[in-house]
Amino acid sequence: MNIFLSHNYKDKPIVEQIAIRLKEIYGEDSVFYDSWSIKPGEGIIDKMDAGLLNADYFFFFISSNSLASQMVKLEWQNALMMKTQNHKLKFIPVRLDESTVPAILTQTLYIDFYTNGFEVGIRQIFDVLSEKNEYISEFKEFENLSAYREKIGTDGLCERLTINANYFMEPTAQFLVIVNSKKEDLTVNPGNCISDSFFLSGEPFLPISNFTRGVVLPVGINRALTKENPFVFDIKVKQNTVKANLIMGVMHRRGPKCIKKIPLFERD
Repeated sequence: MNIFLSHNYKDKPIVEQIAIRLKEIYGEDSVFYDSWSIKPGEGIIDKMDAGLLNADYFFFFISSNSLASQMVKLEWQNALMMKTQNHKLKFIPVRLDESTVPAILTQTLYIDFYTNGFEVGIRQIFDVLSEKNEYISEFKEFENLSAYREKIGTDGLCERLTINANYFMEPTAQFLVIVNSKKEDLTVNPGNCISDSFFLSGEPFLPISNFTRGVVLPVGINRALTKENPFVFDIKVKQNTVKANLIMGVMHRRGPKCIKKIPLFERD
């Protein structure tokens, strides 16, 4: 089995994770991914042409980056022509962002990472490659969400939390924020997203064992997160009640019994 991954270099943060997982199962020689398939000193066009001619599966990663690339356009149009000439090649579009799928491909079923998320998308790729779909693997972790903490104002009593969807739309925007304060000392307000249907969960503040002094603040909005529209809100504490950072951690509530910690960074 030979697999060709057609993509733009700006999409490598996503595509490389997919390439690595495919390599772990099918081997490096079976996956044409330019970072390891083209060695220094080798002709790029010749190697890509050979990779395309030998391919059994051609995955075209659709994004604003790849649609603007003439090199990627040449790859996927040549692959599509090979397919129409009764070639063995199977052509599979993979949508990475909100870009519109090229009209010539609209009758072809595509894998939609942007709408369905990374794990669903990667499993659909393996469904394509394995009819029986018997392979089960512990994949390397991929995180679509990240949170950024920053001080607001000059008194040091207010922190703004911005939660981003880095790659794909995140349909569930409910979170548990671990704060270094008592609930009676806090006020919480929308940040720069006043139009959002912001809400504080009716659940009580709960102790968290991983944070010695932390309690949980359940928050959310009634819409999906996208790269263009993050979730932003401010937490303010009474004077002299917190000496260190107010926001200690953020967890994403994916379902009634599924909660996952997401990365928290400092924003200057």
